Amino acid sequence: KWSHSQLNNLTNVKEVSSPDKSAREAKVRVKVDKSSSKVSVIGKKKKTQMVLGDTWNWNILRRFPLSPTQDTLQENNDTVFLELQERQSELLKAEESILPKLWSLYKNAYTERLNFESDAGKRAGVKSELKQYKRLLERRREEQKAWELQQEQEENAVCDICYDGESTGENRIIFCDSCNISVHQSCYGIEKVPSEDYFCHACLYFKREKRENSTENQIIPHQSTETKLSDPLPTFCEVCPRRQGAFIQTYIKPTKKRGKIVPKQLSPKWVHVVCAKWHCFQFVDPSSGEVVDNGNVVEDVTEFKNYYRLNDYQCCLCEGMRGCYIECKAEDCDKWMHVTCARSSGLCNVYHGNDHLGTVESEKAWSLFCPEHSTFEPDHIPAGTRKLEKLRDLAKTFPLEPKPEPPPKEFHRMNRKERTKYLANPEYEEEFFEKIKNKGIDTTRCEVCNMHGIILENSSDSFNESGLLTCHVCGSSAHGTCLTEKWEQIIDEKKQHKVTCTRCLYVKENKNDKDFHIPDCHMCNKKDGALVRAVAVPIASKKWKTKKSAFKRTLFGRQIWCHPVCGMWHPKCNISQGKIDCTAIVMANGSTHIESNQTCSLCGLKNKIKLQCAHTVAKKKCPLRFHLTCARQAGLEVSHDDTCESFTMKCFQHSNCYHNLRALLEDMIEVVLKEKNKNGGRTNMSLECAANIFNMGVKVLQTLGWAWQWGEWWVQLGDTWEPLLEDGQKEEEMTKEQLRVVDSTKESRCDDARRCRLAAFGAALRNRDYDKEEDDDREPLQRALRAVLSTPSLVGPLQSNEIDFFTDWLARVYRSRSPLLGFGNEKIPVEENWTEGSCVHFHDKSPKFVLNSRTLPGKQTTKGKVFEESVNEADDFCPDDIPLNIVLRSPEKMHLQSQNIHNSQNISDEPDPYERRSKARRQI
Repeated sequence: KWSHSQLNNLTNVKEVSSPDKSAREAKVRVKVDKSSSKVSVIGKKKKTQMVLGDTWNWNILRRFPLSPTQDTLQENNDTVFLELQERQSELLKAEESILPKLWSLYKNAYTERLNFESDAGKRAGVKSELKQYKRLLERRREEQKAWELQQEQEENAVCDICYDGESTGENRIIFCDSCNISVHQSCYGIEKVPSEDYFCHACLYFKREKRENSTENQIIPHQSTETKLSDPLPTFCEVCPRRQGAFIQTYIKPTKKRGKIVPKQLSPKWVHVVCAKWHCFQFVDPSSGEVVDNGNVVEDVTEFKNYYRLNDYQCCLCEGMRGCYIECKAEDCDKWMHVTCARSSGLCNVYHGNDHLGTVESEKAWSLFCPEHSTFEPDHIPAGTRKLEKLRDLAKTFPLEPKPEPPPKEFHRMNRKERTKYLANPEYEEEFFEKIKNKGIDTTRCEVCNMHGIILENSSDSFNESGLLTCHVCGSSAHGTCLTEKWEQIIDEKKQHKVTCTRCLYVKENKNDKDFHIPDCHMCNKKDGALVRAVAVPIASKKWKTKKSAFKRTLFGRQIWCHPVCGMWHPKCNISQGKIDCTAIVMANGSTHIESNQTCSLCGLKNKIKLQCAHTVAKKKCPLRFHLTCARQAGLEVSHDDTCESFTMKCFQHSNCYHNLRALLEDMIEVVLKEKNKNGGRTNMSLECAANIFNMGVKVLQTLGWAWQWGEWWVQLGDTWEPLLEDGQKEEEMTKEQLRVVDSTKESRCDDARRCRLAAFGAALRNRDYDKEEDDDREPLQRALRAVLSTPSLVGPLQSNEIDFFTDWLARVYRSRSPLLGFGNEKIPVEENWTEGSCVHFHDKSPKFVLNSRTLPGKQTTKGKVFEESVNEADDFCPDDIPLNIVLRSPEKMHLQSQNIHNSQNISDEPDPYERRSKARRQI
């Protein structure tokens, strides 16, 4: 109900006599807001709102009742009015009857809505199911289209390898379900038709089969066939510019660094199978690179590519200079082409050697012709033909590869500069190590006689027992005639000669036994090397009959082993039935050795068997003792006569001049001079000569690896070097310069040893400290070697070219990581705690055999300098407060030895080494 004033505000109608009439004539807009229960009446001037009560009723008839006015009473007889009243009553009755049902429906709807809103997870699941259903329908439509297109393609498909579209029941055309490439079974090496999806080698490598499977499981809308076919693999062929096709992986040669194989971190390389067939690439084993009959990897193609690149070959079709080429078969035609370019151009006759039936028996098989020498029907244009412009554009997408360096000459044809450049390359250096190792040229020495020999070749001929045998398991080497037991020698399936040493054979046969012990030498501390069986028999065997378990733990009751050099050189040991009889050196309790508490003057350990220096003065022996393997590694004299009946071991002071460090260096030079004279003055070097130099370098580095110990002896006593005289030379008629004699005193040698950091360098070699940081085994190692080699009192007055030669070869020997060096893991253990004669410095008790806080020799050498500056480190070279017997045991005996050597030579039982000068004193 509206008042008269409200109507005037809502409309532009002026005040009238009848409010109802004015209200009926007013034009307003009514807006009902159900959420806020407000009704807005909007007129031209003003907006009025009315809040509805809780009892608001939306019944139109009730909201606008017909009040019985005078006008309506006069019209009671109006039939229309009566009809309306009747209808009104019917509607009221109908409303009353339907109202409970409406309320029930409203309540159910409200409850259902509340439940739906409260369960968000169920609502999300319903939405996901709807989306998946829609995707499934879309996927099925796409699969149907793809299947129809596949059917059409299979009818027109050709093999990507042989280009033949025919197939048989046994040689069907198979499609990759990812890249859609088509190949014959026989062409691609597919033995059976796959029952499920098939994926080519490249798609399997890039795990496209997982992508396809995950797509199916997740019901993700599948890409259209056009998108699928245009999605290229991230591969390209190494020998041609075509990017699509059936690929196969190539072998990547592993690289070696510091003697170890570096894991392959490069991405794989690929070639087309058709390219591999045309260029006759062989299948290889992916791990070793050995040629096999069949597989999924072909050989490395780098050398093939380098050959064509070095000779500036070019494809006459795409004009590219990358990859490998096939020459036109026509006579006197010098044009070369990529086989894929020849196919794609449609201008060349290409005759593949295989088809769907197998090998093609034709003279033209595996041949192609350039466009000038090809013949076609006038209207013949093969499907998929590319124009030459497209081929050239495709070839331009690959950058021009730089020209590789020409392959090196054969080793014996290189001059000095070429050989130096060749060996400076780490890859070629590793190749050099393999050459002298695998081509019957020995780089090692016999572990018994310390001489080198010829390694037995891979032949089925009778075995040469005098040759150098090398165990294929542990790498131990020895002459067959130097062994007390024969090593097992067999010819394997590949007709290769394999030798197994006694120790490795024993481990193979007995490693599963309950009482098995890993064989090691019971006479020394060297862990590796060739071992032979030894035996020790108790003198009183009765007491062991009741102590069987204890007997098994003794040297008597278990199988013992020793190095041949340890057993043969000991005067109380003998060979019995192929075994070393050690009964005379084992204590009665069977747990220790006789005189095992004596100290080794090299390693400082008081265990196992030591031999006493064989030098005798006035019927008194030198008191120094050594383990045989320690003495041999340190460069002391461990020798035997020609009949192998007399075995000798001497200390540093009394060793023969053959074993002097300076003499070993001179021997290396003599090998080079002999080779130069043999070649008429040319600087060429045979592989055999290089192996000899390498072998002698091993001996030199072995000796330097113990310089942390014998350096003190050299400072105190000097060395046993003597000049090497040629025919017709007389020492008394020659000057010191001609004899290359270097005068030195104890004090000068002490200064020289400190300046070249002799002891620290020996410790660094022993522990292979030059391997700990990148490239330390090159420049720092060479600078340290140069400092040692620039010390005349130690190595003699070497010329600059001689220093360069030794530096180059000794550093190369170190990088070879030969196990004979005795460095790193192969080093012999030493006494680490302070005792008299141990391997620690006298004052600060710091170990001599490790660097600890000392800097790496050669690491801080100033550029242009030979020696390091301002180096101050502990040593026992020439102190006044340290008695000489720290290493040499008895000062009285040492004083007597020194006087006897220099003043009382006439009472010696053998000639003094300084008087034995001969041009033939050393044999190369």
